[in-house]
Amino acid sequence: MKIAINKAHFPVTVLGPGRRIGIWVQGCSIGCKGCIS
Repeated sequence: MKIAINKAHFPVTVLGPGRRIGIWVQGCSIGCKGCIS
């Protein structure tokens, strides 16, 4: 499976204790009818 990384954000601290990375991906190779991806 291939993914396209749109954006990576570090640190993410608002979703609980500790620091983590947020990764936003885009697109898909499946191409389902009616999908907005």
